[in-house]
This record gives sequence, C-alpha cells and structure tokens, in this order.
Amino acid sequence: MARSRRGDGRARTLLRERAEHAGVAAALLIDLLDPDVVVLGGGLLQAPEHLDALRARAGSRLSRPAAAELIRSTGLGEGSLVRGSASLVMDAFFSDPTGMLPAGSVLAD
Repeated sequence: MARSRRGDGRARTLLRERAEHAGVAAALLIDLLDPDVVVLGGGLLQAPEHLDALRARAGSRLSRPAAAELIRSTGLGEGSLVRGSASLVMDAFFSDPTGMLPAGSVLAD
C-alpha cells in the first residue's frame, strides 16, 4: 500500500489487478445469490481508489451488468471484518438471549 501511494507503478498495478479479481468473485456471488447488496471490507478497502475497477470487472462478468452498483464498501472502517463478524453473534444474542444458554440450564427451560 505504501509503495502504491508513493507512486510505484508496479504496486499500483498489483492492487488494481487484485481488485479486478475480487470483482470476478463478487460477480459470481451476485449472479448465484441475487443479494440486495454486497458489502466489502478488510484489505480491499485499503485501496479504495480501485473500487471502480472492481465494479467494472464485476459488471463485465454479470448477467445484469448494472448489478455491479450493488457492490459497496463498508462504513465500519478499520477492523470492519471483526466488527461485521461480531455483529452476527450479537444479533443472535439480542434476538433470543436465552436461546444461547446451554441446554438444560434453568433459564433455558
């Protein structure tokens, strides 16, 4: 990342290619699962300048090219993968707090 930001063309090319490969993967997910949105986090967001290249590659592979606009970056910032993963557990807990207790516990029955 640092080399790309200092103007290293090879580093910039590598990051753009990585974003394009992620675009191919995102296109597969969109065509297979038909989600409302695809939210990207983690390392891909360290080079947000390549998000357009990712969307362009996804659009070139999608059965509905306009669906590439479903690809968004998370607003959670650094550590987004940890926060996103934790939010799934927190949602399950707050939806049914006693459902997470061990079977046979006094509160679970």
